Amino acid sequence: MDRERFLDICKTTELQNGSLGIGTYSEKLLHAALKRYYCPDLSKHEIKVAGSVADIVNENDIIEVQTGGMFPLKKKIPKFLDNGYRVTVVYPIAEKKWLIWIDPETGAMTDRRKSPKLGTDFLLLCEQIHLLPLLKTENLSFRTVKLEIEEYRIQNGWGNGGKRGSQRADRLPVDIYSETDFSKKSDYYSFISPALADKFTVRDFSKESKLTRHRAYAALRVLETLEVIEKCGKNGRENLYKRLF
Repeated sequence: MDRERFLDICKTTELQNGSLGIGTYSEKLLHAALKRYYCPDLSKHEIKVAGSVADIVNENDIIEVQTGGMFPLKKKIPKFLDNGYRVTVVYPIAEKKWLIWIDPETGAMTDRRKSPKLGTDFLLLCEQIHLLPLLKTENLSFRTVKLEIEEYRIQNGWGNGGKRGSQRADRLPVDIYSETDFSKKSDYYSFISPALADKFTVRDFSKESKLTRHRAYAALRVLETLEVIEKCGKNGRENLYKRLF
């Protein structure tokens, strides 16, 4: 990790885009900054491969920076893999987030306030649910990058002073904390806390991971697909799981 270079890129990206959400091809600031961080050579950005555009192409390697959900990658990644590329999906997570609200009429911005939500690597599992058939594919890996982010939102929602259902304008990376690679099964062992019993339910995992029940179920399906855990019976109507390591 090169924190100093990342901070320089954040400043440069902001200047190049000129204003929030407005830049070359309307590229968002977070996406633009991470592409420059992982590949300073802009000639290798946005390259067409097998009919789809890859974020970064380096000889036999492709890096996809996925700042949103992973569902759109379902069709894209198999094309890259079938053409002999090693693919790394970079997934940014806001470990610290500041919210800035924008008045939709005047454009005035509020002072930034810290969001109570803390992003963790468990969010990666929740998104990988969209890629279950691909997770054990050779030459596919994932990387989380923990960041401090300023999130700009337009106060144009329907409740709580226009905040509910509001539109996100952009996210500006402020700092980088860490990077974690997930390329083999053992990299996923850390998701199963030693505090969990030998046999545990979705409810137990939800409590330990601080995920909602729905997200906890998705995360467990991913871990089951990767053969980190397996079902081992029932506790009433709930499935029981056990670790395989």
